[in-house]
Amino acid sequence: AAVVEKVFDVENVDALFTVFSFREEKSVLIIARSRHDRIAVNELMKRFGGGGHERASSALVKGKPGGEVFREFMTHIDKSLVPAAVASSIMTRDVRVIEQDWTLLEASMFLESGNLTGAPVVDGDGRLSGIITLRDIMKGRKASQMHAPVRGYMTKKTITGTECTTVRELEDIFFRRGVGQIPIVKGDAIVGIITRTDYLNHIYPDRSGSGPE
Repeated sequence: AAVVEKVFDVENVDALFTVFSFREEKSVLIIARSRHDRIAVNELMKRFGGGGHERASSALVKGKPGGEVFREFMTHIDKSLVPAAVASSIMTRDVRVIEQDWTLLEASMFLESGNLTGAPVVDGDGRLSGIITLRDIMKGRKASQMHAPVRGYMTKKTITGTECTTVRELEDIFFRRGVGQIPIVKGDAIVGIITRTDYLNHIYPDRSGSGPE
């Protein structure tokens, strides 16, 4: 169990299932851990006579070969767990973008009119070239450079995702990298965007109200 706990602490996963086969004792030990109440491992382990609670459970199966128990367990997991949500299921497809040759003043008016805190920046061919936020624009305002082009103040190293990026991976980007929005790309084209508000509304669907994106 100590080894399982160590692996679970190191790996960035929603749940961890381990299966140990003991040939001499003719028994199989299954240990499960979960980071979320929505993956109640104790319910999953009932099929194998296990117990515990929602985030930590185990089961000891006697009299069956390890391979047979493993195959039965994997079939049970496949039928019981809902596939991880991905970016394509929660992203906004109608992406509002700013052109890199716009002035900071134009970008500021665009963001304020849409109640946005930032937006992707595209080049003349519509390809993603960066992100501009109200904070970036404020730097230009303080320097009296509101007629300067956006490309001089935008963040060029943009963190992006794909339509297959999982919600778990999005969470890691939002809260470990400190970004407020993630453009979703396919090749060089922007196909969607996910804001921190989109993510929170997905995780907590009963949230009331939302602030600027």
